[in-house]
Amino acid sequence: AECRALLTTAFEQDHIVGVRYPRGAGAGKLPSESLDGLPFGKGVIAREGKKIAILSFGTLLYPALQAAEQLGCTVVNMRWAKPIDLDVLREVAIREWREGLRLRYDSMRLAAYCCQLLESAVEPDHAEPEFYDLLKRALDHLGAAPASMRALQHFEKELSRLLGVFQAQISAESSLRDALGHLPTARAGLVECLSPPGGLDSSPGTIRR
Repeated sequence: AECRALLTTAFEQDHIVGVRYPRGAGAGKLPSESLDGLPFGKGVIAREGKKIAILSFGTLLYPALQAAEQLGCTVVNMRWAKPIDLDVLREVAIREWREGLRLRYDSMRLAAYCCQLLESAVEPDHAEPEFYDLLKRALDHLGAAPASMRALQHFEKELSRLLGVFQAQISAESSLRDALGHLPTARAGLVECLSPPGGLDSSPGTIRR
């Protein structure tokens, strides 16, 4: 059924499309009565799983799904070898699971705030190794230790240093707010949640280098 839809998509293009036509019998699904195609160059996640992703091309999809049932992994039906669908690959390209981080709600909130703050500070799709390293250290820390005001403030301080706006006489929060125009709205709730009674900074935890 999908083979016919892909052939329709190939026919609709205004350029040459190479087709690797499979041998043997199909999977037994009846084709649709219509000749509607599928999005050109786009794959689809055929099965959601954990930690492992199998990228399937052509008739290997069904054996891949059978294997995934045993392994508990994700299966991506790539459909097209070229152009490769980078969007669907980004969806399954999880490099660090950080199980410890996901066990604590406050840690998830602080991790999300760090990501939002970093996104507002750097240009999209612009490689900045120093900023990536800072975020990785923050996530690693939150995966191993509880969230704290000290960790939040340390991340802001290190980010302000990387941006060149750090000033010893004022808080990193103020420096970043002046430089970026605003901070993520989630900060106010985080401060209220993480601040111990009677002060802002008594919880242990520093993002280590």
